Amino acid sequence: MVPGDPEAISYPTLDAIVSASDAVVTGTASSIAPGPTVEDPYHNIIYLATVTFRLDDVVAGSVRSVEPGTIAVSLLLGVGDAAHDFDWRYEQFASSLPSDRVVMFLSNNQEWAKQYDFPLDSPEADPMHYRVVSGQGYFRELDGRVVLPAQPIGEWPKAFDGLPFVELVAAVRASVAANS
Repeated sequence: MVPGDPEAISYPTLDAIVSASDAVVTGTASSIAPGPTVEDPYHNIIYLATVTFRLDDVVAGSVRSVEPGTIAVSLLLGVGDAAHDFDWRYEQFASSLPSDRVVMFLSNNQEWAKQYDFPLDSPEADPMHYRVVSGQGYFRELDGRVVLPAQPIGEWPKAFDGLPFVELVAAVRASVAANS
């Protein structure tokens, strides 16, 4: 397992995931590009892609970006040794980049690297890139309603399934206000 693997992290409540996030944003994916391939301290090769999102709103926290109005999010394609090739995963994502609006709970890559003792000079610690904090940290909007990931983790995300998207955004804002 890779330390900080988002699929291995879950939060018991909306308040917990909001407070663990450096930023909560709404936006739409606009492009995907191959990301760096880096070796972690455990000698795993980490294969990444970068998905750029057009920002609609920064609901909580703040973001750093090279290009105003966008945010770069690192997408893990796979982990393995040098014999692995994850180009097929990149092609799969690139050919099916979603156009749905999303809410994302994000961790800044540099802050994430500090938390998990990754080298700060690694491309994976780029302070202008973010990562989704957990499998609970990405909600789609379809026809104005919240759509959960295929296999939601925990109970609290299920409370938003099918609700108006604006209600999820309002709940995040309320969480920020209550915990400020």
